[in-house]
Amino acid sequence: MAPEGTIVGVHEAADVVRRMLREEVICKLEAPKDDFALHVGFDLYMYVGSKSPCPHAIQRAHELGLFLEDHWPSPQLPDDE
Repeated sequence: MAPEGTIVGVHEAADVVRRMLREEVICKLEAPKDDFALHVGFDLYMYVGSKSPCPHAIQRAHELGLFLEDHWPSPQLPDDE
């Protein structure tokens, strides 16, 4: 297991997300400046958050048939985030 703070590239992150969805690992992927985060909850929902607007990502998610919910915080984050 990699220690907290390990930096992973985009291709490594995709593999980590697959493993998170298979319940092989439990972790949070977060940008170093806390402006982006990806978590998989115990309900196996994927929680993606960004401090910047991401209209192209939102449109692509809709095109892929993904359901998006605004302001639904990850259960892995403290209540004040």
